[in-house]
Amino acid sequence: MEMSFAGEEEVMKETEQLLKVIWQDIVNENFPENFPRMTYHDAMAFYGSDKPDLRFDTKVGHPDRPINDIKTNPNRSMTLPNT
Repeated sequence: MEMSFAGEEEVMKETEQLLKVIWQDIVNENFPENFPRMTYHDAMAFYGSDKPDLRFDTKVGHPDRPINDIKTNPNRSMTLPNT
C-alpha cells in the first residue's frame, strides 16, 4: 500500500477496509463496521500492556487506598480496614 501525505486515520481506515475484504473472501465472515480502538495510555492503564489480550477480561485493578492499609491475617488472607 502506498499513500503520500496520509495521516494516521487514513492509513488505519484503508487497512481496516483491506482486512475486511480479505477476511470476507477467505473466511466468509463479516467484520463489524468499525474496529475497536484503544489509546496507548488506556491500554497501559487498564491492562498493564501495550498489546492487551482482549479475549479475556483481565483489567489491572488499581487500589483506592495505599498498600499500607492492607493487613495480612495469620491465615494469609488479605483484608482491608472497615470504611
